[in-house]
Amino acid sequence: MSLASRWVVRARRTASTVRRDLALRRALARVRRLGAGEYPPPSPCLAGLRTAFGNEGWSADVPYLEELCRLVSHTQGAILECGSGVTTLLLAALTEAARRPVHVFEHLPDWHERLHRDLSRLGAPAVDLRCLPLVSYGAFDWYRRPLLPPGTLFSLVVCDGPPGQTRGGRYGLLEVMGDHLADECVILLDDAERESEQQVVHRWKKRFDLVETSRTERFVTLVLRKSPALPRPAARTTR
Repeated sequence: MSLASRWVVRARRTASTVRRDLALRRALARVRRLGAGEYPPPSPCLAGLRTAFGNEGWSADVPYLEELCRLVSHTQGAILECGSGVTTLLLAALTEAARRPVHVFEHLPDWHERLHRDLSRLGAPAVDLRCLPLVSYGAFDWYRRPLLPPGTLFSLVVCDGPPGQTRGGRYGLLEVMGDHLADECVILLDDAERESEQQVVHRWKKRFDLVETSRTERFVTLVLRKSPALPRPAARTTR
């Protein structure tokens, strides 16, 4: 490829990045302008954010984003997200005014880097986005448990990771993070139509006190009634 051709390719990539950033800024600005009584945001607002983010074959759909907005407005305290994406940017916008802590676990370094750049460029660096590998906890794999600020309790968990092919699927959430989940913690579990997620919910219900509050074909919302005996993880921690 000639020097001129390489310059054209770089220029096009730069222009594409600028257009994407502008579209994301506009979509997130509409979310930030909403008042406390306007959740969930109008569907076109969320659809615009999803389109601007890209990755539409894998990104959360609008009903899921609407449910996420509703749950953020009806809960208080820290939020945990397992798996990052357009929901991470939405959470950053929804929690900015209240300064609610948001912690995000992502196991793919390249994807983590992309979301980190997005958050920084869009003025949402307060989200604690961590790149954590999947490790063995004996009977299942899950994110390596990080060190969190003392007293951190999550009132809402947005669970869209790890991937379905992970050994044990998403089962490790309650086993590994149980001592960081608040009483009446709300869990929004994506991909509820998949057999692996249905098995996870079944296993959770057998081991923990969980109540379903809503379900669609795509996702399920659960409330964990915490007991004093929630387990602690056996795998080592990391920053």
